[in-house]
Amino acid sequence: MIVPRTRLYIMFWTFGGLILALLCLGVSGSQSLYDVQWLPCPFVDEKVHVNEEGHTETKYINREAVLQFGNVGDKPLHPTITFLVTASKVDMRRYLEGSEDTLHCEIRRYSTGGIVMRWPTAGAQDHDVWFTCTIRHTQGLFVITTFLRHTTATPAQGQVDFLQWIIVNDRDLLSTSAAMVVLTRTPSVEVGFLKEPNLHCQFAVDHKLPNATVEWRLQRHGERSKLFSYSSRTGKIEGSGVAVKAIAAGNASFKLPPTRKHSEGTYICSVMVPPLYGSLDIPLTLSGEMIHFFNSIQFMFIFV
Repeated sequence: MIVPRTRLYIMFWTFGGLILALLCLGVSGSQSLYDVQWLPCPFVDEKVHVNEEGHTETKYINREAVLQFGNVGDKPLHPTITFLVTASKVDMRRYLEGSEDTLHCEIRRYSTGGIVMRWPTAGAQDHDVWFTCTIRHTQGLFVITTFLRHTTATPAQGQVDFLQWIIVNDRDLLSTSAAMVVLTRTPSVEVGFLKEPNLHCQFAVDHKLPNATVEWRLQRHGERSKLFSYSSRTGKIEGSGVAVKAIAAGNASFKLPPTRKHSEGTYICSVMVPPLYGSLDIPLTLSGEMIHFFNSIQFMFIFV
């Protein structure tokens, strides 16, 4: 009786220890990105000028920078360009998955295209400037773009836009607030014939759902066709494939009809909350077996 009891004892604690270890890994994994303090995030700066022929030319410059999460007044953690993302109702970290080494982060300037308006949240100013932070999962789990609002100490002379950007020095700390996020958990899709895939598109803003416009378009061979559009301001709906009631909660996912050869292409989900416009490109391809099947059918028709 002693031997079986000893074996049972060992098995119990071994199995229990394994379960505890897995739970610890799961908890630490789920918290690691939400609690992350900073991420390396190169800043793709740009210099724009008008050439002798009157055309604008842009030179892109990769600069070292970090994305730091904290509160107004925090000191930079690293001696480089720091984009300090302060607390708001939109926190990009809650959408992240995986580990830090699977994330590719990039910050760019954002032009409102000449639209000058105050973002409807406390502390926003007419002269605010914008940046985008795009984080891609290196294994294709998601792509998320966050719009960062920065209020300059003093209003710039003239309109701040791509021809007159504010200067960012090598060790500047820019305090920002996340105003809107747009993300997809289906950054690319490969699907079989006659399937009905769901293309994920989600967004969130830092204030009560404003006047938002959601659109889906399909790009094939350089041509774009509208599949769906909805304006919360007018209530007008065109096309189908999106549950309109879900848009109020930030879900703009698109359900395709049964896939056929002409279903291949790049599906573009766009969300416009003036003056911001975010879009996601989701390429969809048919699986290799289906391509071989279609080619065989075409080959047969040639000789019929």
